[in-house]
Parts: sequence; structure tokens; C-alpha cells
Amino acid sequence: MLEYPRRASELEYDDSTEVRRVSQQGSVKWKGERTYISEVFRYEPLGLKPLDERWLRVYYGPVELGWLDGCRNRFSRKQPRELKNQNLPDEKELEDPGPAQPDR
Repeated sequence: MLEYPRRASELEYDDSTEVRRVSQQGSVKWKGERTYISEVFRYEPLGLKPLDERWLRVYYGPVELGWLDGCRNRFSRKQPRELKNQNLPDEKELEDPGPAQPDR
């Protein structure tokens, strides 16, 4: 019989990501203000990756959930219009490439 751990391992985030635990009501605190994300993530750690002074990408582990507007304290699953014309790095560019693989 396959045994599962009593608890899932804690999600890990890189050093450029701020980690915030979701409240019972489904919100995270950023710069002293609460922003509602979803009750689905209550008590879970989310990663907030700042893009600039205003915008942050929100992650649950490796999964991008959406965007947090740090000025208006709003969360959106869609990329904001204000950011669509900017040349933002995609996920592959944000990730650490890791050690080089030898040619085979």
C-alpha cells in the first residue's frame, strides 16, 4: 500500500519573490493593505514577484495566478491593459536556467 505524507511539503519560492500567507478570508497583505485573492488559497503561501513599483505577479508555487495592483490593492487574473504594451519578461525569462546541460 502506498503511503502518503501526513502533510504536503511547503511550497518554495526564489529570493526575488515575496511570500505572503493568505488569510482565512482569502486576502494577502501588501504594504499594509489587504487585497482579496480567493478563499480557495486560505492559509496557503503565495508568491508575489514585483515587476515595478506598482505591479506584482502572483503565484501559487510554479503556477501564475494573476496580477496584483499594489497601488489600488486589486487582484486580476488577466494581465492589466497598462502592462500589455510593455515588453515584460515571460515566465521562462524569469526562471533561473540552472546548470548548463552537456550536449549529447
